[in-house]
Amino acid sequence: MIDLNRARTIQFRLLSLVTLIVVPLVCLFAWMALEIGRTERKLIEAQRSNITREMSQGVDRLVSLHVGMLESLAVLPLVKSGTPAEIDQQFAALGQTPHVMRIWQFSVNDPGPDADLSPQFKARVLAGETAISGLKGQNLSDASFIVGVLVHHSTLGPIGIAAEIKADYLGRKLFKEFKLNQNWVVALVDRNNRFIARSLDSEARVGQTARPELGIAANGIPQSGIFDNYTLEGVHMYNSFYRSSLTGWTTVVAVPKAILAEPLNRNIALVLLGGSAVLLLTLAVASIQARRISEPVRSLSDFADALSEGRPHIEIDHQIQELEEVSQALEKIMAKNAHLGALVSSSADAILSVGLDGKVLSWNSGAETIFGYTAEEIIGLPKTVLIPKDRAEEFQIEREQVISGQPARLETIRLRRDGTPVEVAITSAPIRKPDNSIFAISSIVHDISDRRASEAHVRLLMRELAHRSKNQIAVIQAIARRTSRNAASLTDFSNSFGQRLQALAASYDLLIQRNWTSVKLKDLIEAQLRVFNQTSGSQLTISGPDVELEAAYAEAIGLALHELATNAVKYGAWSRPTGLVSVSWSLKNATDGPPVLDLNWIESGGPTVEAANEKGFGSTVIESMVASAVNGTATVRLEPDGLQWNLQCPLKSPNGEIN
Repeated sequence: MIDLNRARTIQFRLLSLVTLIVVPLVCLFAWMALEIGRTERKLIEAQRSNITREMSQGVDRLVSLHVGMLESLAVLPLVKSGTPAEIDQQFAALGQTPHVMRIWQFSVNDPGPDADLSPQFKARVLAGETAISGLKGQNLSDASFIVGVLVHHSTLGPIGIAAEIKADYLGRKLFKEFKLNQNWVVALVDRNNRFIARSLDSEARVGQTARPELGIAANGIPQSGIFDNYTLEGVHMYNSFYRSSLTGWTTVVAVPKAILAEPLNRNIALVLLGGSAVLLLTLAVASIQARRISEPVRSLSDFADALSEGRPHIEIDHQIQELEEVSQALEKIMAKNAHLGALVSSSADAILSVGLDGKVLSWNSGAETIFGYTAEEIIGLPKTVLIPKDRAEEFQIEREQVISGQPARLETIRLRRDGTPVEVAITSAPIRKPDNSIFAISSIVHDISDRRASEAHVRLLMRELAHRSKNQIAVIQAIARRTSRNAASLTDFSNSFGQRLQALAASYDLLIQRNWTSVKLKDLIEAQLRVFNQTSGSQLTISGPDVELEAAYAEAIGLALHELATNAVKYGAWSRPTGLVSVSWSLKNATDGPPVLDLNWIESGGPTVEAANEKGFGSTVIESMVASAVNGTATVRLEPDGLQWNLQCPLKSPNGEIN
């Protein structure tokens, strides 16, 4: 049956198909747009980094011009050997350059006209290094920096010459050479985090302290890098910085966050608007086409209902070739189904069909005869009403096999309406739709109760006979083999073998009396020791609770008791009139598993026991053979007062299962 809650219309399917096609395409275009936006941002960032490095190099070139000017002065004869007055006169002539405020000389003892020149600056120059100071002044009009070089004077010794340069000279040259976006901001700061030049509001900012983030970049370990901050005007910026090795100054180029985010935001907006428009237009077209298809399909559904109900139907032109072919196929299927229905209704076997949900769909007269349900009573009920609880797993396996596409054949048990079981042979096969998909299961059920009962009885008899014959032969062979190894003569073998067979026969007698199910432990002990005429005497005590032994346990323990008794008569407690044998047992509760039988044979009052040099068949029986047969442990102790034997094993129930 069709689950209408899960059925989907043609319009839904077609719109879903269009969505599944268009949405991934829109997502692909969105990804491409995002990648393009990211690429544009990376290009802007790369441009920012390149400009930062180039501007820093431009600053170095401008400063190097003044360093070169001073180095040229340092090699002039008048400067290298003239008097201080002559040197100052020479400097005064060069100090007429607009951006050079003044040039002067200084030495270790004579600081020159600039008494505020830092000792570090003078020490670097007099040591032979080119020194460039930080910014002097508090605004653009008086902001300057000093460049110093060494002169080797012939009479005065090493002296330094210094030139003070206007800071606005650097800004004008730098910003004229590099044409930047009007929203970008360029700044040049010294190691004291003061603005030497700034492209934005330079009149107010040059000479002032920059934001702390610029100071961290100016004095940090990395020579270059990136960081973000807010400008003094409150604009969020992403910055690249580069620190000059010549001047120690740091060039910072800042791009507003909005400019970096603009390509990505623009592309996202285009994708959202364009993608939504394409999706809506495509869905509208698909909806129109879906209506043109769904109407003829619905008319074909009405035609199928009319055929199944046997009523007339007005044929229409579907205008779709595939639907016309389906209409013709429906007519053929209905004729074939009518023929099959006649065969099913006349069959004596039960023929039924079950849906994938487990509910009975059809039920013939043969099924009514076998199970007692009428079609009206059973159709719609789950098939599990026919399944015994202990056959639920078997039924599930059969069902899964058929649903997987494989036929299933089995003989099993089902339940009639009154709850009585019935032996049946079932052949099940999948029922397929025209598209080869499975939608139900058909079953043919044949009553085999009489045949199965006869076969089961014969198999039971044969298995029981074979099992008992094999067990008896194996035990007798083992006794004969072990007895022959320890017999001194044929007569000795005959006597020992006969006695052991009698012990085995005594156990079998008890089992036969109990229909070969179980033996009471007390009865087994008395039967085995009766041949030694000790059960009624005072030399034997038997005590313990009622314990039922299954057949295999009775055989093994009976044989062990026979060997213990034989040993007691020959060498142990019963070889003397004062000797005693105590046989006792108890049940112990195990922490995890069945109760444990604890059986003890204790001799006293006999001769001193000595260990034999070689172990015979009797020792093998009471130590290893019986322990192996009952899945337990057997121990023998030779005490001064007599032999002691203990057997511990998990107690089996009479049906052979561990309790």
